Amino acid sequence: MIGCIDYWGTESLRSPDAERHLRAVTFVEQPTLEKSKALLNYWSALPRPDGSGLPLRTSMRPADLKSVLNNIVLVEVIHAEQDFRTRLTGQNISKALQNSSWYRTSVKNGTDEELRRWYYIYCLVTEIAVPVIVHGAFSDITGLSGRFETILLPFGSDVDTADDTDTAHASGGRVAYLLTHTEGLSPSNTLERQLGPLPQRV
Repeated sequence: MIGCIDYWGTESLRSPDAERHLRAVTFVEQPTLEKSKALLNYWSALPRPDGSGLPLRTSMRPADLKSVLNNIVLVEVIHAEQDFRTRLTGQNISKALQNSSWYRTSVKNGTDEELRRWYYIYCLVTEIAVPVIVHGAFSDITGLSGRFETILLPFGSDVDTADDTDTAHASGGRVAYLLTHTEGLSPSNTLERQLGPLPQRV
């Protein structure tokens, strides 16, 4: 089972109820879209050498992710600061957000509003340590709207990720990285049909 949450866009994530809305997680058997399913299967098949239930980030091979690299974001968990830092942003993500300077950007304290909106989602995945899919809706700069699905996959690490010194010590099975993939970066009737209408907030 994997977590599933609904994302209503900028208004809900700026409201005082943002964290409550995003923590209204349900559990489903699998994602809706095929690339999300393929990534979940890939994550599930990776070895868990420390017995924690999480694959290590070093077990990922870029060659295995070639078909989805442009739509991924790799996020490092900074436990000591309760923050997250982007380590890799795919070209399609940067293009869609008109931002190519996310490398090593703080999620909680950074200036990029779109990145900060994902803070509670990253916190949730780090806390429950299972894959989560996000179903959402958006409007682009032309006023066209669409639907998207993002899958977030937790990874462990054999080094601590608390600071920039890369001083190695065991991370104790905690979530150390999140790999995210988003499908639906531009308006698409196909995704609208596949994902259906976004449920009303409760």
